[in-house]
Amino acid sequence: MNSLESILSGTGAEFYTHNDIPMVSYQRRQYELSEAPEYIHQSLDNYLTSNPDKARAYREMAGEGKEKEQCVKCLFANLDGVPDLTDDGVFMPEYVDCPNRGSCSWEGIGCLAKRPCQFGLSEREQEIADLADLSNKEIAEKLFLSPYTVSTHLQNVQRKVGVRNKKQLIKIRPSIWKQH
Repeated sequence: MNSLESILSGTGAEFYTHNDIPMVSYQRRQYELSEAPEYIHQSLDNYLTSNPDKARAYREMAGEGKEKEQCVKCLFANLDGVPDLTDDGVFMPEYVDCPNRGSCSWEGIGCLAKRPCQFGLSEREQEIADLADLSNKEIAEKLFLSPYTVSTHLQNVQRKVGVRNKKQLIKIRPSIWKQH
């Protein structure tokens, strides 16, 4: 089971943040992380012990004793209905769209560095897909490309994703990115 059903049946856990407070949904209940059942804390402790670079990053970011809270914020903060801790005890990190991207010294260590894409888009195509709500000229100026290059990339993105125009791309854009 790897879905909302797993969380609701009590075999998986979904981490998320609410008003910047780390939360967990486990066994049909929602908890602030600090009040979560011991199993959740033990699982996070084991994860951090087996990933010392991540533990150090979270300690540096949030302070001693706040590693688990920072871990949830950096690796599991999306409430997406897919267990972040599976029923067999495996953590499934997810890309978190953090405002510190590009300036965090722990990027790629404390978090997933790149948003996974399920359509095989190149990094440039992903950038352009993210900016699709702008005009081609605006995208070109922002990325220091020619409008012709932007147009070519957009055509490639649309072909790979299976849409006919930019309007459709903007509409389905959230589904381009894998959750895990």
